[in-house]
Amino acid sequence: MLSAGHKAIAIPSATLLKPEDKQLLTDIGKLYQVEFHMFPDQDVPGESLFMQLREMLPQLVHHQLPPGCKDFSEYYLLGAAAPSGSKEPINK
Repeated sequence: MLSAGHKAIAIPSATLLKPEDKQLLTDIGKLYQVEFHMFPDQDVPGESLFMQLREMLPQLVHHQLPPGCKDFSEYYLLGAAAPSGSKEPINK
């Protein structure tokens, strides 16, 4: 995400996010009134984490990765490898 020019919070695994981490995200969202965006991995744990976070962060925006991309890193690398160097926008 940072390489693509976005401020980011990386969650290394959907199963590693602790309750106190979720609370911290909630507190940040309320304190700074930010809108979070998530590009969940294309697997059950990734989508499950999105649903859990959405309960705590109603402003959380879901972005669907293109077919064949497991995670944002893979999407970014595939886009960066394109001949034109441009990346297709990801739809919500």
